[in-house]
Amino acid sequence: HYPLRRQRQMCIRDRNWTKRWDGGNNEILLEIDIKLDKCIEHFKYLIKYFKHKNYYKIDNKPCLGIYRPEEIPQNYIDLLNKLTIDNGFNGIIFMKTLNNNIENQIILNKTKFWDFELEYPPNYSGTLIDARINNSNFNFNCKSDNIINYDIESHYKKLINTKQNDKKLIRGIMPCWDNLPRHHKLKSKSHIQIGSNSLIFYYTLLRQFYNIKKEKGEYFFINSLNEWGEQCVMEPSIQNEYSYLEAFKMAKKTDLDKVDISLVDKFINY
Repeated sequence: HYPLRRQRQMCIRDRNWTKRWDGGNNEILLEIDIKLDKCIEHFKYLIKYFKHKNYYKIDNKPCLGIYRPEEIPQNYIDLLNKLTIDNGFNGIIFMKTLNNNIENQIILNKTKFWDFELEYPPNYSGTLIDARINNSNFNFNCKSDNIINYDIESHYKKLINTKQNDKKLIRGIMPCWDNLPRHHKLKSKSHIQIGSNSLIFYYTLLRQFYNIKKEKGEYFFINSLNEWGEQCVMEPSIQNEYSYLEAFKMAKKTDLDKVDISLVDKFINY
């Protein structure tokens, strides 16, 4: 028996829980209402994890992602930070999720209090390009207008060219995407990334790792290991076997100093 030693962190999903998966506020199952008088109760839940030896920390600061940080009032953030300091830490490292755009988003906080910005594809990359494919351009059996197809390589090309601004950037990637299982009755829109394969995934990883090294970055985000409901997975499957895990392993082992990055770019943009 070996103890689990992987370091983990949490992310505040400050959005309503709904029957939909677009981040909107339709068909609400559980409403999320962030109020200052609930902050202490919220912190009591978080601190149990912050104190765990496997919770990820930087300079004695627990890392905490936030799905939509502009929707959380600054006094709530300040109190969370203060309570954390009162419990022996140096504060909290906040990470903003770079996400999709939603209509009628309520902006409560413009202070940009976060330290890192984390790319969350394909939600984020979908804001950089409209990569929709006309279904009539290829053989496609289902004629529903609620199935929308995208070119995954167009998403990859945008992700490798994003720029770091005044916040530290955590670059991201997704191996594949097909959330039709969540919309199998075809009463709501599903989104499918066409053209995903472990080879283009490998080359895009190389380019992302090269960017991170050039930027002196430390972190990388993959969406995800096992999100089966959205077919966004690196885990082995009948269809892909171990190919995505092997691609990631190979990219991590590749000596970037010996890579002609211009050839990598030519392959990605072929």
